[in-house]
Amino acid sequence: MPAKCTVIALADIVAAELILARTPAHKTHSSVRIYCEGRRKSLRRKAVVSCKVGAILITAGFAIVATLTYNSYSSFAQVIDQQIAGG
Repeated sequence: MPAKCTVIALADIVAAELILARTPAHKTHSSVRIYCEGRRKSLRRKAVVSCKVGAILITAGFAIVATLTYNSYSSFAQVIDQQIAGG
């Protein structure tokens, strides 16, 4: 039989044995644990929102750069065409 256990046996009524293990005093938690509800979820939510805003800003920046590049190339191509046509 394990040490530090309570044994309950009712042999006359039921042929069963119940063993309740006791928690040693040194294994109990000596500090108070405080649970902050939703703290991880709020940090995760802020991170997701920040990533979405960053993705939108990066996409907008690429769109602006692509538009400026296309317009510059079109203007340059038009100037080259005029020079070729002029002789």
